[in-house]
Amino acid sequence: MLEANATKDRQALRHMWKKTHEQENRIVELEGQVGNLTGDKVRMDKQVGILTDTVNRLIHKKVVNVALGKAANQTSTHGPGAASRAVDGDTNTTFDAGTCTHTQEEDNPTWWVDLGQSYTVERVVIFNRQDNSAERLNPFNIHIGDSDQVNENLQCGGDHEIDVDEASISVSCHGMRGRYVAIDLPGPRRTLTLCEVKVFSAPKKWREDGRCGRGYPAEDGYPAECDPSGIYPCCSSNNHCGITAADCDCPTCVDYRNPLPATTSPATTPPATTPPATTPPATCPRGYVQFLDRCFGLSTDTKNYADARSACQAAGRHLAMPKDPETNGFLVEQIKNTYSSGSFAWFGLTDQVQEGTFVWEDGTPLGNGWSDWAPEQPDDYQSAEDCVHWTADQGYMWNDYPCSENTYYVCE
Repeated sequence: MLEANATKDRQALRHMWKKTHEQENRIVELEGQVGNLTGDKVRMDKQVGILTDTVNRLIHKKVVNVALGKAANQTSTHGPGAASRAVDGDTNTTFDAGTCTHTQEEDNPTWWVDLGQSYTVERVVIFNRQDNSAERLNPFNIHIGDSDQVNENLQCGGDHEIDVDEASISVSCHGMRGRYVAIDLPGPRRTLTLCEVKVFSAPKKWREDGRCGRGYPAEDGYPAECDPSGIYPCCSSNNHCGITAADCDCPTCVDYRNPLPATTSPATTPPATTPPATTPPATCPRGYVQFLDRCFGLSTDTKNYADARSACQAAGRHLAMPKDPETNGFLVEQIKNTYSSGSFAWFGLTDQVQEGTFVWEDGTPLGNGWSDWAPEQPDDYQSAEDCVHWTADQGYMWNDYPCSENTYYVCE
């Protein structure tokens, strides 16, 4: 009897263990399904985030007609064909409707709009007269720039021609920048009529301080680029726009230059063999590196500020003065590539004469000019910091430091 009861107990325990095991497996299975659902949600959230980011980018980069209602002029006016008609928002292409401009017959007639400030121009859309004389517009030029001598500004492409059977033409200007947009007809005895001109601009993609890349947002909130048509079109590894090989050719550098840069008008186009005026042939002495028209020498020893100044003067030089982001970025790259990590280097800026008033080696005050101070600097720590160096501790930004300390230095 006892043995029979024990057998029943063992069978009951086996049954309970089996049920428990099945329930545990079911729990594991349910947890797996929950995990899959959670993973799906995470993936969906990620996709939604990507889509949201894309939509935000499209919204931020939405182009707008910045010419609408702005001040317009032309070289002459025939009848009621005032220059303002081309920026009134009316795209009717019939002259008698009162919406088109008209110049006298003259040599090189020109129409232009003053946008009020400099804009990045994505494209220019021109509406041509369709009731008659549509062929008069061909060929035409577009000039964009900041000079009020509008025909001297850069051309957006070369000669353009519109299909006379089409009411409008859209001309891409690849992000050229300027305050004035002009349309002119090259040649003698031409008549210019425009029924509407739209100038579409997107938010500027680069900054005025020459910084670029992650951590330096442009107007649209995204990492800044460099001006593709400017002097410094490349974003270097230290987030400065520049033009040297160190700025354009390193593994993490970004070269924003347009494959087909805008051409200049015939009057301003230099000969193809003429080098840029700011980049003369290399004339730097041995041991110096060239940046544009300046030569810089990085020391091989360390000195206090006064001795560093004397060493530069003994060589007929002075301590370097990085007054703009491009020069500063170039020198930071040289310092990083020359010295061991964690090194500092003096340059020619102090407030030794009057606390808080920083003056360059050439005697000009820093004032409100460009600077690259590290966060919370200058702080004149313990009232003992009157000289300035690049500090490796904070990304080679500027820091005031005791003039008696020995660091590397840069002459120019």
